[in-house]
Amino acid sequence: MTKTVSAGAEHYYLRSIELQGEPPGYWTGDGIADLGLSGEVANDVFEDLYSDFIDPRKRDEMYARLAAIPHPEGSEEYAEAEKQIRKECRLGDAPRNYEKAFEKRLEKNLAAAEARAPGGVLSPEQVKAIEISTRKEAPSAKLYYDLTFSAPKSWSVAHAALQVKAAEAREAGDLDAAEKFSRQADQLWDAWKTGVQAGLEYMQDEAGYTRRGHHGARVEGRSTGEYVKADRFIVAAFAQHTSRQDDPQLHVHAAVLNKVRCVETDPVTGRKREVWRALDGTGLFRNKQAAGHLAERVAEQELERVLGWRVQMRPDGKAREIVGVDQDLRDAFSSRRTAITAEVAEIAKAFEEKYGTAPSPYVLARISEDVSLKQRAAKKHDAVTREQLLARWEASSKTRLRESLADVPERIADESALHDLHRPAKEFDPEVIQRRAIAAVQEQKPTWTRPDLLVELNRQLPDTLGGLGRHQVRVLLDRLADDALSPTADNGVVRTKAPALVEIPEELQRADGTFKYEPNPDTFDRYATEEALRTEERLAQFAGERGAPTVPSELVEKVISRRGLKGRQADFVRAAATSGRKVDLLVGPAGAGKSYTLAALTEVWESHGGKVIGLASGQRAAEVLRDEGVENVANIEMMLIANRSIAEGRPIANAEKYRIPAGALVIVDEAGMTDNADMDQVRALIEAAGAKCVPAGDHHQLTAVGAGGIFAQWVEDAPGVHVLDEVRRFRDTDPVTGEKTVRQWEADASLKLRRGDSEALAAYELHGRFRGGSAEEMTERAYQAWLTDHLAGRKPLLIAQDNAQVAELSARVRADLVRAGKVSEDGVVLRTGREEHGIETKAGVGDLIQLRRNNRHITAENGQFAVNRTVAEVTGISDNGALMVKLEDGSQMHLPAAYVKEHVELAYAATVHGAQGRTVGVCHSLVDESTTREALYVMLTRGEGANYGYVITHRDGDGIKQEEVPHHLAQLDAALQRTGLEPTATKTIEAELERRENLAVLEPVWSGVKEQDAEKRFGTALLQAIGAEDYERAASSEAFGSLMRLARHVEEQSFDAEDLLVRTAQSRELETADDVAKVLHDRLNKAYIFAEREQIRAERAEQRAALAEQERKVEAAVEAGQAPVDAEELQRAAEAAQQSDPHAELMKRTLATQTGVETLQADEDAEAVERQEAELAAALRAAEEMTDADVEQLVDAPEPGTEEAHPHFEDLMRQNDAFQHVEVLHAGQDQEVARRQAAEREAHWEAMDSYSARTPQLDGDLGRFLEEWAAEMDARTERLGRRVAEEQPAWAIDRLGPVPEDPTERADWERRAGRVERYREAHGYDHETNAIGQAPPQGAVEARADWERARRALGVDETEADIARASDETLRQMIERAEREEEWAPPYVADDMQKAFTAARDFEDQAVQMELRAQEQAEKEAAEHEERVNEALVKYNKAAGYNEHQEALAQAMALQQVPTLQAEVDPSDLVKETLDRAQTSRDIAETMADRATKFQEVQQVREAWVEETQTVRDEADLARTELERRAPQEPEVEAPETPEAPAAPAPSAYVPSVEEQLWEAMEQARIAQQILEQRAQERAQEAERQKEAERQQPQPEELERERRDTGLGGYGADYERLGHELARAERDATPEPAAPEPEPVAAPAPQPPAPPVPEVDFDVDM
Repeated sequence: MTKTVSAGAEHYYLRSIELQGEPPGYWTGDGIADLGLSGEVANDVFEDLYSDFIDPRKRDEMYARLAAIPHPEGSEEYAEAEKQIRKECRLGDAPRNYEKAFEKRLEKNLAAAEARAPGGVLSPEQVKAIEISTRKEAPSAKLYYDLTFSAPKSWSVAHAALQVKAAEAREAGDLDAAEKFSRQADQLWDAWKTGVQAGLEYMQDEAGYTRRGHHGARVEGRSTGEYVKADRFIVAAFAQHTSRQDDPQLHVHAAVLNKVRCVETDPVTGRKREVWRALDGTGLFRNKQAAGHLAERVAEQELERVLGWRVQMRPDGKAREIVGVDQDLRDAFSSRRTAITAEVAEIAKAFEEKYGTAPSPYVLARISEDVSLKQRAAKKHDAVTREQLLARWEASSKTRLRESLADVPERIADESALHDLHRPAKEFDPEVIQRRAIAAVQEQKPTWTRPDLLVELNRQLPDTLGGLGRHQVRVLLDRLADDALSPTADNGVVRTKAPALVEIPEELQRADGTFKYEPNPDTFDRYATEEALRTEERLAQFAGERGAPTVPSELVEKVISRRGLKGRQADFVRAAATSGRKVDLLVGPAGAGKSYTLAALTEVWESHGGKVIGLASGQRAAEVLRDEGVENVANIEMMLIANRSIAEGRPIANAEKYRIPAGALVIVDEAGMTDNADMDQVRALIEAAGAKCVPAGDHHQLTAVGAGGIFAQWVEDAPGVHVLDEVRRFRDTDPVTGEKTVRQWEADASLKLRRGDSEALAAYELHGRFRGGSAEEMTERAYQAWLTDHLAGRKPLLIAQDNAQVAELSARVRADLVRAGKVSEDGVVLRTGREEHGIETKAGVGDLIQLRRNNRHITAENGQFAVNRTVAEVTGISDNGALMVKLEDGSQMHLPAAYVKEHVELAYAATVHGAQGRTVGVCHSLVDESTTREALYVMLTRGEGANYGYVITHRDGDGIKQEEVPHHLAQLDAALQRTGLEPTATKTIEAELERRENLAVLEPVWSGVKEQDAEKRFGTALLQAIGAEDYERAASSEAFGSLMRLARHVEEQSFDAEDLLVRTAQSRELETADDVAKVLHDRLNKAYIFAEREQIRAERAEQRAALAEQERKVEAAVEAGQAPVDAEELQRAAEAAQQSDPHAELMKRTLATQTGVETLQADEDAEAVERQEAELAAALRAAEEMTDADVEQLVDAPEPGTEEAHPHFEDLMRQNDAFQHVEVLHAGQDQEVARRQAAEREAHWEAMDSYSARTPQLDGDLGRFLEEWAAEMDARTERLGRRVAEEQPAWAIDRLGPVPEDPTERADWERRAGRVERYREAHGYDHETNAIGQAPPQGAVEARADWERARRALGVDETEADIARASDETLRQMIERAEREEEWAPPYVADDMQKAFTAARDFEDQAVQMELRAQEQAEKEAAEHEERVNEALVKYNKAAGYNEHQEALAQAMALQQVPTLQAEVDPSDLVKETLDRAQTSRDIAETMADRATKFQEVQQVREAWVEETQTVRDEADLARTELERRAPQEPEVEAPETPEAPAAPAPSAYVPSVEEQLWEAMEQARIAQQILEQRAQERAQEAERQKEAERQQPQPEELERERRDTGLGGYGADYERLGHELARAERDATPEPAAPEPEPVAAPAPQPPAPPVPEVDFDVDM
């Protein structure tokens, strides 16, 4: 019903009016009055409004202004003026002008990436990623939404019948009757339009919302951000009568303009401002079913009220049809296939008349294909008139049904009268309707929404409501839904949405009281019944209980050993057999060996005497279990029926087969496809018997048809979950040894695909697995590839989208196999598509057929009965139509003729549901716009040898331009976003509880309120600075939001953004600015960059001043310490000092220090220096550290009156005083200041890390809300850290290392991990191995801030963490590290690999087609040769003469005309040439396949290199960017060319061949592989050394004791460095020539706050 429409499609409606004779459109919707629209749609107004959002009120003015432009059209001046005029006359923003052509989009994206990249250089991986990303895009401007309300077929037939009746009356001259029936036809149309109007009104009320500001990532199907009510739609409605095939089909296209009017209040001035925003289309899609059903119900009541006609629910329960219009009549006007089949029959008849023989099956298939293409066209330009259509429909009805359409109105009236008599409108019980509707919707889905309930309520209501009006119907359905969902109602309904964490203030509520940062709860809130929750609770409890039977471990180990099980398979069998849990789950991704593992468990259980029962949702899946060794299997439905019969005492065949005894093992295979209700019944049987249950399957494949999801819940929550994560299905076979090896790239890609990771698409694309194109081209390609593999014996499978396509492909396959001589042309007619699709096929000897009905009375030699979807080969045909077939195990089965006629199909193609559970050689799948993630995963995992996807991007006849055709990767990416997996109600409630704490939900609210506060603060300052007029110009600009975000970013970086904004705004005039907000943005950005640089300069100046002061102090200390002192005298005095001498200790210390200094001045020889350093260390150890008490005792001790002071005491005191400054005289004062500055910045970052610290102080209830909200976000961050520590994702272990065991270290690890995960969750970054990726743009204020904090938390070195403050040398070193890594990089060969794989596939397909063509030509030539021989023999036999001699002569001459008789005719030149070309194609295919394999080996090493060096290269990119920012390159000025003498021609350079290049690439890859292995080994050794060091690390008390023993107190290195510096200073002080000393630099005052911005002009050209 609903689809998004891009530019150009609006002409479809206008063409229908012009060419089809459809009536003009009409305006509707509450918003048309705002634009002055009403009545009939004017084409020119419609085109301008729906293609460029031109305001109809300003349209005439716009064209007048355009005509007055004083520049010629086509000139740049004219274009600029036109752009400005259109901007002023447009509703809001212009439609996005997407480039349609892929090449131009890629060129644009690459240019933008190169402009951002450091040095303008992109790596090959980056180029390929941009290419793939560009291909994934499906760019189109959403101009409007097409809501198509299509009436049930009976309405269209009845309308046509009324018009036919009116035409007959008019021809008969009965004008009154003609007027009557014409009026009734119009009334029927108006009744439907009334329903359409009701549907649109519903859409306005429920889906009329637009988004404002930043919205976070989708969590549980919806994003968080401000949703603004906007319920005044602008709609152009177009009523149309026919389908594309000219069948009667009443429908209305309601084109809802993607612009809605909003009225906003300026937070500063309080002024109202009209704003036009885009409509949030999500609500439209969520409500489309409810709107459609409401429209139908209103139209039906209007029809009953006006015409008295009644409707009745169809047997399938999908819609109500007008009584009196039976199924045959409806089908007669709704079958495109009928028309195709009829035309094929006509062409086949003409073929036979022309050539004298019926067309071959191959020719018939080609005819059918051509007819399909012709009839799959858009509405034709040479369309017939309405009168001609009516005549055609009337003739068709008479021919096919032997009745006239003119009889239909009378029959409708008669049957309506009978319904009025026997089924009159009567009151109904609302509670009964509600209970039925709730039960029905709960049976369909585990959780559901209010729109879902409205649909089911409409179905449960009686066929007639007595002719209620449209508003009455709407009120009735709304009241029923509201009452059913009311908490006070006794309906057992539970809302799954969790309440808000914090009480929502009034300022953040919409007029209806709902939270404005959440979408409409009536659309998005989900519900479930209490009974469904109880069912899920029983199943959850069952999975967690113990008490199940077990098997002795020795028996288990014997089977594991005998079967050779290893890894996860062995672990599962061991646990499931011995755990004692009632439930052990086995999760097996496609190709992981799930069935084989279950068979091993079966052997274990049976070896202990236990019974094993295998169950599955379908009998075919159960038979797969049987094939793997589980003998006793059944489908779940039969199991439940049988046990009910047993419980009720009713007889049933094979009752013991279905009875579950005590100690049994029940395996439920494909458990993900079993709904919760059936699983609960199976649980009850197992618990009652005391058995054990083993559900097995994959919740990422196709799911249950009804309310399911319990298997997925078990996988997430149950204790006994075992996952087989090693995919083994995809294997290559060595052509020489026959050894099979796993294709690891495909195994890894399939697991990514299973999770919905779109990165998997790139792997398939690079290996040539995807093709894209039109439906016809892709069908042809898929078929040709399937045929190639089938003829090569690779056991291929062809997956189509629906049964009609399956039937067409199967018929074509058989035709080509007959052509190839692989199957017999004669056969038995099958059911394939005969009834549903009009396609008749046969099955002959050699054909593969598929059984489509379980029949326990038809059995094979092995005892197996006929099972749905069993594939077999036909080996014999009986005269009565019965078939003898051979099953996969070789046993024979006889299929009776009646079964063959109704329940047998060709098996060459299948739907995805039919393919699930199968393993084939090669799989070829057709993918279209309806494919889901689960279906795509099944399609790409069936084949062991290869899996190919043929993506339908468009259909011939759609009228779409080639450049507008989306790339197949865009279609595939969209398929991955569509999921059919619905969680249980229990998991939905848990997810909602988790959602309300998710930072992607909390952060947009927090940042949104902050943004509104910032807009008010900055806006107020701006208003005061520039005045009301310029402020209004700025605030109404599209760039105003960007200006506010930049101001917030500046403020986030700790600058005074308000001051900068005001000063830059006042720096120059703004009157001449075209866009005030853009000018202010540019000025503020320049001021911010300048202020940042000034701050860095100030820090570096302080560092230089500290270094100069340190040098001055060092010189003074050296000078004081070099006063003449007799060292020998000091030594003697120290030795003679008695213990009572109070200065003895001081003398020892001074002597030791002085000796150390002199020692270091002794020599520059390396050995001497080493010896001197050892002597210094010994001297320092000799001078024991003095305590404060010792010093105090020395100072305060009274001098003995009889003793005189030591003659050298004054010298000693002076030198000791000089050396007391040792600790402050060490080198690197500038580094110490830099570290202090960094520590201050780090302290600031740490203080401002939390959301609470970054939350502004607001007044009132809003301030209370924001503080509590931020506290919840901080608490979430802490929980995220603990969660990361528990789950240990790859990115965390790679960047943060293993989780420490020490509690303190673990707490720090969790804190850092939480900050990284905070960024990842809040801003939707989910890469598995790359922790945070590239930096977000500065316009994403909060994302950039969180990214910076996450980067610091990752432990980047301080010199690199703050790139802006790193030195140039540090930045260059970072770049050099990356360059060294680049030197050993293997070449990038992914593109070559993709081309080689694709070419190998294409040339092999081409070879097969040529061989078939040659075979067909050879058979034709043989037939012609045989015909010539026969003609000559006939002439010989008829030869006669007038005598025997003449007769013999005539016969001899006739024999000369007979070609040489031979068993085989020599092939003609044409056949030889075709075969030669086929062989050439095969040779090329083999060469390309070999080349592709080698390229693949090189590329795998390249990918390992990329992962190994990613961090180093990312840091280098940041360093290059910073260096470029510091020294922007001046534009190069081309020097004038000087004429040069012509140079001699250089010899042509040697260009290596492809093989030589490939050999060189493989050699580079070999070297790189060695380096990678060496690094991996070194990392392992380093990890082992660290573990050993941790084990041997001394305890804190040991470290303290060592510190006391050495006496260095942790300053040993500083003392050593001091000695070297003093020695260098001494050498510099010698009289030898020395460099002049620099002038002393005064030390600066303590670091001031960030410097103010100088008065600089920040204006830009305007």
